[in-house]
Amino acid sequence: MAAPRLTWLGQGGFALASAHGIRVLVDPYVSNAAARVGLERLLPSPVDLLATPVDLVCITHPHLDHLDPEAVPAWLARGATLVAPPSVIAQAPALSPPDPGRLRTVRPGDRVACGDVAVTAVYARHTEDSLGFVCDLDGFRWYVTGDTLASRRLVGAHTRACTLLSVCINGRLGNMGPRSAARLARSLGAAWAMPMHWGMFARNTRDPGEFLARLREEAPGTRGLVMEPFRGYALRPHAPGGPDVTPLPRLRGPR
Repeated sequence: MAAPRLTWLGQGGFALASAHGIRVLVDPYVSNAAARVGLERLLPSPVDLLATPVDLVCITHPHLDHLDPEAVPAWLARGATLVAPPSVIAQAPALSPPDPGRLRTVRPGDRVACGDVAVTAVYARHTEDSLGFVCDLDGFRWYVTGDTLASRRLVGAHTRACTLLSVCINGRLGNMGPRSAARLARSLGAAWAMPMHWGMFARNTRDPGEFLARLREEAPGTRGLVMEPFRGYALRPHAPGGPDVTPLPRLRGPR
């Protein structure tokens, strides 16, 4: 059986594939919609993803670089379930003619199960009802913070002792910076931590090396990882020597 696979799509976006073939997207920013507000994307667009069958699309909050108005309708039209806070679900009729059974409104503590993946909504300090998400699968716990400032409420039963933390580091526009992100990794007791929310927009980015340096200072027990965009990483919770996140061969880049 293949190991679960995680791919960073740039910014706060991810594609997760479980060992049993369940596909989950979190904040997938595929278009160039944020150019409407003067933010041109620097990374190429992974347009192939639009044709990929998806089970869950999890959106943390309604900003353009997280709720992609040009891409989310494509997945909804193909049968995906939208998992999101009330502010996002309220926009569903404008995104795609909704099937109410495929719209899941979630708040912190709510859990959605899909095959061998369980997704739990957790608190984020950003917009009024912003969320983070924790995905549990095959003994691996992945916590993606979404956009958030530092807060004690980020540490709780669902997030503590996560295997992999994906954390924002840009330090502006309502997000924590590298030092706060590293301290969160320490508070959580994360085995691995990767920086996100950098490299997509020239006006809103940060050097991921700064996060790795802060992580060595603040959380020496956590291993740092800078993911290459669009490259799959195998998630192996029971690898010799402890949980492992391993880059897979890159078959092709985005068009």
